[in-house]
Order: sequence, then structure tokens, then C-alpha cells
Amino acid sequence: MKFYRNSWEIRLVRLAVKALSNAEEVFIIGYSLPEADAMANFLISSIQFDTRVKIINPSADELRKRLVNIFGLLRENIMDENSRLEEWIKNDCKYIAYEKTIKNEAMINQMVEDNRN
Repeated sequence: MKFYRNSWEIRLVRLAVKALSNAEEVFIIGYSLPEADAMANFLISSIQFDTRVKIINPSADELRKRLVNIFGLLRENIMDENSRLEEWIKNDCKYIAYEKTIKNEAMINQMVEDNRN
């Protein structure tokens, strides 16, 4: 149990609650959200039930079950990736590069098509 005695700590918690309660999407990266972490559980409880949540964690399945069963979040809005942060970043960067390549190819094809006409 951590005691929040400094005003900046209390402000930080208030800002986190406000941000989480207004968020359209929340990422939980590398954290298993243990039951003993009262503050983290309190913060998670401020997430709206229909907010999209992305979990990047080797034990994401277990955390997803807790988010649905304990916090009442919508199962279909929770995406999980059973990987470590480094692996997720590597995979995500590959996907971004792929999307950029596809976009560039479409632009080049459009320019070629425009020149034909």
C-alpha cells in the first residue's frame, strides 16, 4: 500500500483518472495488473466499459479475463498480444513500413494511370 502524501502525487492521480475516463483507447504494456496494486486497479476502474484496450504482455490472456470479469470492460473491445514490448515494437514497425509501402505503390500507380490519360 502506497500513501500519497504529496500534492503532485494527488494531482497526477486525478489527471490519470480524468485521462482514462475520457480515453477512446488505452494501452497496457508489460504490466500484469496484480490484485495487490490498489492504485493501478483503481485507475483501471475509471476506464469506460466500451473503451478500446490493447494489452501487450506475455500473459495478456489472463489480464484480459480480469478486465472483463472484474472491471466490466467489453470483451470485443480488448485486443491482446501475447508478446514482450520489444517484440511488439518490432512487429508494429514492420506493419507500419508495410502500410507505407502499399500507400506509396498506390500513389505511383495513380500517377502512372494519370499520365496514360
